[in-house]
Amino acid sequence: MTTIQPDRRPAIGLGSAMVHALAKNWWLLLLRGIAAIIFGVLAFAWPGVTLLTLILFYGAFALVDGVLAIIAAITGGAPGSRWWLAIVGLLGIAAGLLTFLMPGLSALVLLFFIAGWAIATGVFQIMGAIQLRKEIDNEWFLILGGIISVLFGIGVMLAPGAGALALVWVIGAYALIIGVLLVALAFRLKKHARIDFWFTMGSTYSFLSVMRLAELERSTGIPFRWRPFHLLIILQEMKYVPFADKPTKLAYMWRDVERRAALYGIPAQLPAPYPAKHSVAANLVATVGMREGWGADFVRAAYRRWFQLGQETGSEPNISESLRDIGQEPGRVLALANSENAKMALAAETDAARELGIFGSPTFVVDRELFWGDDRLEEAISWKRSDRVRRG
Repeated sequence: MTTIQPDRRPAIGLGSAMVHALAKNWWLLLLRGIAAIIFGVLAFAWPGVTLLTLILFYGAFALVDGVLAIIAAITGGAPGSRWWLAIVGLLGIAAGLLTFLMPGLSALVLLFFIAGWAIATGVFQIMGAIQLRKEIDNEWFLILGGIISVLFGIGVMLAPGAGALALVWVIGAYALIIGVLLVALAFRLKKHARIDFWFTMGSTYSFLSVMRLAELERSTGIPFRWRPFHLLIILQEMKYVPFADKPTKLAYMWRDVERRAALYGIPAQLPAPYPAKHSVAANLVATVGMREGWGADFVRAAYRRWFQLGQETGSEPNISESLRDIGQEPGRVLALANSENAKMALAAETDAARELGIFGSPTFVVDRELFWGDDRLEEAISWKRSDRVRRG
């Protein structure tokens, strides 16, 4: 039987400045990995290459790698703990320049330069990975790369007199392994280059964002991670319910949603049944769906039925019919949604939302910056792009 595990990823860590900076320039890390792989392949595929020639090529690789690391360190956007990346870059540039500016040195001396560079960069990569350990899963890519660099450098220093062919192969193998690890880490970081969309299924204004996000993802190229949570618990803790016993405010809300839906070209028949007394049931189904890959489709279908057909979200026939609309069997899904695992997963996401300081739906989170309300969605996108809110 399929089970739903709580999302144990720390929401705040995932939005930290350091991860944001690295994820924003994940492609630079990818280029570093590709450069290392190309060098490694060259070492094995070039028959008869001399150790000195290979070291000179390695110097070129170190120089390119250093420049890319520096670019990633200074263009990361929001300030973060990127000093280690800058040092890695400076060390690479230094190693590359020494290799080319001192051509009279013997291959042995140049080899020691490269070994020293590998040890130093490995140490700083490990230090950077330790800072990342609470931010992303699989930070071991960076740790392992650092360890391999240190071991490579120490090995070369301890056995500089090994045969030239053996050293060529060792250097080539080292470059290949480091390249693969950097490429893997780059694609891991790419997943964090997104905006977290926090919503609860009983929220009226979330309807607007839910119906807009697919097009915005296509037009901006920025992915959104949909994160359902149980807002009512947080509101109860705040002793606040937005529209209860506030008929004037409630009437304004419906008119405001109607105007904004027309602005975006979203069909809506308002007012819809409100409040949604069983929205937690829809949140649980959405939680299951997010982990199975059809959650966003369900949320859109459920909101359409609520705001266009008048079927209250979280109740029948909305839930079952929405599931059928997207090709899911209601009995199977509802059994999962009513399980303790699903309830724990939703509670964990609600705790994460509370820890972030979220108090409303929809809320968009970018690098610990909170943007509350559908009318702040474009501002969240602007912040994601340039770490500031821009006009237009």
